[in-house]
Amino acid sequence: MSKTELRVKIYPAQDAFIFSTKAYSLFIGGTGSGKTFSGALKTATRFDGPAQTGIVIAPTFPMLRDATLRTCLDLWRPWFVEMIRTEMIMKLHNGHEVLFRSATDSDKLRGPNLHWGWVDEAAMCDRLTLEVVLARLRAGGVRGPLWLTTTPRGKGKPGKPQWVYELVQSGTFEVVYASTRDNPFLPPDY
Repeated sequence: MSKTELRVKIYPAQDAFIFSTKAYSLFIGGTGSGKTFSGALKTATRFDGPAQTGIVIAPTFPMLRDATLRTCLDLWRPWFVEMIRTEMIMKLHNGHEVLFRSATDSDKLRGPNLHWGWVDEAAMCDRLTLEVVLARLRAGGVRGPLWLTTTPRGKGKPGKPQWVYELVQSGTFEVVYASTRDNPFLPPDY
């Protein structure tokens, strides 16, 4: 089967994140830096291979519906087959399925065997979200990749560090940083 071609413009930090070959990657960027767009593009790099089931997570259902899902619908049109809104499952060509879920109750993310995962605005989610999703990345007996996109939330408070900050410090994830100013596609007065 031929590869689907999607032509979009990206800048260097987006390129580094989207095409990273590391199993775990993290894009930390300011408002408007193109984090969600980058996460959706990174996800799309998986769609021309064998059928897979993945998950896209946002902190709340309104954030999922209003930002993450809309970006995915816009970018994934070349692969799109059907959106089952009652189940929040998108079906794509070649049998790919994408589950869209909220991290409001991380325990409800348990259950599926997944090939890959993406958590948008990860720093706004509970750390348990990361732990549950990592445990789901086991489809076909293979540990699947996970990528996170997020706005920085600082180091946290004394006695309660921010878990994404701790993750960065651990070196477990490849980290790509971008500021709002790095995005050349924003309006000049933004």
